[in-house]
Amino acid sequence: MSFFGVTLEKISNIRPIAGADKIELASLEGSTFQFVIGKDSFKAGDQVLYFPVDSILREDTIAAVGLTGKLSGNQKNRVKTVKLRGQFSQGVVANTSVLAGLLSTNPSPTSEEITAYLGVTKYDPETSGSIVFNKNADLHPLPGTQVYDIEGIDRYPDLVAKLMDVSVVVTEKLEGSHASFTIKKTVDGLKFYVCQRRHSLEPKEGVKHSYWEVADRLHIKDGLERLLGALGADVVTLRGEMVGPGIQGNHYKWPVANVFAFDIEYSNDGDFYSKFVNASGLNATLATYFPEVEPVPTLAHGYSLRTVLDMEKKTLMEYADGISVLKPGYDSSVMMREGIVIKPEFEMYEEGFGRIILKKRGPKYLEKFDT
Repeated sequence: MSFFGVTLEKISNIRPIAGADKIELASLEGSTFQFVIGKDSFKAGDQVLYFPVDSILREDTIAAVGLTGKLSGNQKNRVKTVKLRGQFSQGVVANTSVLAGLLSTNPSPTSEEITAYLGVTKYDPETSGSIVFNKNADLHPLPGTQVYDIEGIDRYPDLVAKLMDVSVVVTEKLEGSHASFTIKKTVDGLKFYVCQRRHSLEPKEGVKHSYWEVADRLHIKDGLERLLGALGADVVTLRGEMVGPGIQGNHYKWPVANVFAFDIEYSNDGDFYSKFVNASGLNATLATYFPEVEPVPTLAHGYSLRTVLDMEKKTLMEYADGISVLKPGYDSSVMMREGIVIKPEFEMYEEGFGRIILKKRGPKYLEKFDT
């Protein structure tokens, strides 16, 4: 599971913003984030605390870093992507002096310790009141799997560089909620799980959760049972993004709940790591075993990332923005896509990181729609 929290960073460079005399644009060493700072508040080489987008700050921390009334959300406590004087700002930074109390007893704190000390948490729309996920189902632990996360490209420029000259699959990152469907061998036979991001959903008698309705309508259990045998695995999980009424504002105005698949994960009892179906063959596997389940839209495949960007004549940030491919036929409105996900066509792993798969959320989308 990826880490989210406050990190100690160094400012790599500071650039002027045309027409602005009170703010500047800065970047961090080892990442491609850019963010707005007060003019002359920092200089290149300064060590700073970086609060990423979607940080929720405690009231005393907001005051300590001088952000009272300047953050987003109803409680003015959330870091969001914003646009100032034509420049996107992704996250905020603060002076390390706010860690004085922690550093007095712990001179080399980890990012986890810093995050806990400042009381910073991650904004989660699943628990923000936008949708009640436990309606019509009891929540249970995930079936032996971790919470699924994809790291953003901005913190991993070295990995992006590795993908520049290998064949990749680029898909649209959909605005919805994570859904997974798992078939697992147990001592009592095969067990089928329907899950949201952090829990499996155990049906309640007499009612049906929308995730279970989708699973039944698309015959996902049948496909998983067949795929389990074909792979010779003990556990197989189909992962996708759920969209539709009542889910994250239904960005695409989808008429009924539906899932769009983006990964198939499998393992055998005793395996330390899961395996994944290669991106090059994912859609064919879906068509064979889950003919009623649509994949997330593919934007590019069979080319290196460098070639894709050359053909698009865009930077990665520009490519992340764009018009969604996922639009219901009845609705001709133009919907902005949330971003992109990049995978090598054939699975790649990096020591200290793990499976290489990266995402980039579109700055224009975040500014306009990320509420």
